[in-house]
Amino acid sequence: MLALDVNVLVDIVREGAEQDEVRRWLQDVLAGGERVGVSDAVLTGALRVLTHPRVFDPPASLDDAADALSDLVRQPGIVVLKPLPGCWETAVELARAAGAHGNLVADAAHAAVAVQHGATFVTRDQDFRRFPGLQVQAPV
Repeated sequence: MLALDVNVLVDIVREGAEQDEVRRWLQDVLAGGERVGVSDAVLTGALRVLTHPRVFDPPASLDDAADALSDLVRQPGIVVLKPLPGCWETAVELARAAGAHGNLVADAAHAAVAVQHGATFVTRDQDFRRFPGLQVQAPV
């Protein structure tokens, strides 16, 4: 199983050549039968980024971004990953092991969900490699 990060979801939803490459990658992964997971926290993070006026000019509307993300998770082969019991403890353990603070603490929470589900975390953010036990790969 693969678990997608916020930056990968943003690439899938936004328009552009680089984003087309990520969308093709996802289509190939799903066509190959790989299960792909997305947590509620990652979905919410992508919604925050897509609608943020300091990130995109113009930002996506809330309705457009939410609809695009909802369409994504309805695709066959994509599942919403829920935190399992002990996720908090796993996140704190990962954060401590990585010496996390600030934004990296939220990343530890994303990593914990992936670890709990035995998923490889797909991201463009190299910081995730700091979390022990988390398998990480780039989308393309």
